[in-house]
Amino acid sequence: MKLVHTFITGLLEANTYIVDLDGKNSLIVDAGGNEDEIISFLNEKNLVPQAVVLTHGHFDHIAALSGFKKSFPDIKIMIHSDDAFLIGANALKNQCRMFAGSGLEPYIEQCARYVPEADVLLKHGDVLFADSENFKGGFSIIHTPGHSQGSICLYNKAVGILFSGDTLFKNSWGRTDFEGGNESLLFESLKTLLELPNETIVRPGHGNHTVIGSEQGLLQY
Repeated sequence: MKLVHTFITGLLEANTYIVDLDGKNSLIVDAGGNEDEIISFLNEKNLVPQAVVLTHGHFDHIAALSGFKKSFPDIKIMIHSDDAFLIGANALKNQCRMFAGSGLEPYIEQCARYVPEADVLLKHGDVLFADSENFKGGFSIIHTPGHSQGSICLYNKAVGILFSGDTLFKNSWGRTDFEGGNESLLFESLKTLLELPNETIVRPGHGNHTVIGSEQGLLQY
């Protein structure tokens, strides 16, 4: 049984993940767009999304939030407290300021014009869905600042899977030249992630999956 379904979403091809918690309930990781396709998939599979967890608040990871909330009013939107200013009532203003001069302003406006507020503010060490049948022990929140100040990863030890957002990619890492980015913090975050078991599957915010063992040489460059 496939437990994680990947959708490549939006202009910047962000990965949105549907995580099957127990055959009935699901978790959405990031919300990059393509909400109609994802909502149809959830309904077809009879998977009720309990939450959408944002690995960070950048515009290319939030575009589908409004659609998800409209179709599933009880869904909980979760984000680290340090990135919460990037969603909600001030999302458009803050996103446009953060990415001014990027040339992506029309797309940013499309993504961030109507964005719901967070329901849950996350912090390092939180555990989500600890009673999940398919992911025993649930998902631990790892605060990984660097790409943004509120970047997080979700880690499940039992299955050996990490949703790494834009902190860790296959053979690379997230950029740090946006507001809230910090290269030193990013490298500290990478060191933390690379301490996970080598066989841990990494599902990043963009691009193909990898495993921790394949990324052990990253910080030597």
